[in-house]
Amino acid sequence: EFDLQVAQEKITLAEMKTELASLQKKYADYDEDAADEYKKKAEVSVELAKLEAIDRAGLGEKQANIKDIADLKAKELKIEGNRIKIEAKRDTTGEKINDLLKQIEEQETRIINLEAAGVPEPEKTDEEPAT
Repeated sequence: EFDLQVAQEKITLAEMKTELASLQKKYADYDEDAADEYKKKAEVSVELAKLEAIDRAGLGEKQANIKDIADLKAKELKIEGNRIKIEAKRDTTGEKINDLLKQIEEQETRIINLEAAGVPEPEKTDEEPAT
């Protein structure tokens, strides 16, 4: 009975650690996705700055410049929105990781206490150990 209980607690701990690894991978993936969105936004910002400079210099067709500038600003906002959503998912996953780390620590303590409370006393014999 005791050994079964300890085994079940250890299985629960292993499952928690598997879930932790999965969450840590998700966190890293979200972090990478956020960095990709940041890079995309920077690239669009450079293109936008170039186009605005061209327009201010009076080069190109004015109507086309206005449309292209508006399109790039909309694209930049969409990318920023995606990045914000990704960072929110990443941060939420980070909170789940922190919560799970606390649960794992509590589970490890539970197992240690359970094993300490249930360790059978070594059998005492009247014989002296062989030397």
